[in-house]
Amino acid sequence: MNTAIWRAAQEIVQPDDMPPESANDDFLRQFVSIEPRLHSYVRSLVIHREDTEDILQEVAIVLWRKHSEFAPGSNFTAWACRVAYHEVLHYQRRHERSRIEFNEELLRQIAADAEPLIADYDVRENALASCLGKLPEDDLGLVRQRHWQGISGRDLARQLGRSESSISRALARAYTRLLACIDRHLKAREGIPA
Repeated sequence: MNTAIWRAAQEIVQPDDMPPESANDDFLRQFVSIEPRLHSYVRSLVIHREDTEDILQEVAIVLWRKHSEFAPGSNFTAWACRVAYHEVLHYQRRHERSRIEFNEELLRQIAADAEPLIADYDVRENALASCLGKLPEDDLGLVRQRHWQGISGRDLARQLGRSESSISRALARAYTRLLACIDRHLKAREGIPA
């Protein structure tokens, strides 16, 4: 969970707005469990990556304030995504003069297309984790350095004493292996022969 987002929401919401203690615990558990999915969902709806965190802070605040409106037993993720969708629209309206953004119809279509992916987030995340564990150690090391540590292909090549194109080819092979493995996992889960 992005604790900075959660802390920001708690600081902004006044004590009178806070739900009772047990509701706090329930809300926090639910929010923590969906925060990565919510982040992915919001990221899919905005052009500028840096807007995602700002919007997520607003989403956390709105979810916190409106938590008493959430019907227990219903889908918390779907509710949070609806709130996030409206916050993205609100954010874009506030910033429409200063940036190019998706128009509302396109945003609505992207949101509709993203919802099934968000619903399967845990399944896909588990498949990715399993498939990462099956990568050869060298490939896994490259993927970790490139994506988890954020090292550029050029810097990786320099560090490893290899050409940039050999790093690109090695990463492409690793990505191909990952995609094939994830595809097999998802098909197996759905009972489709690989």
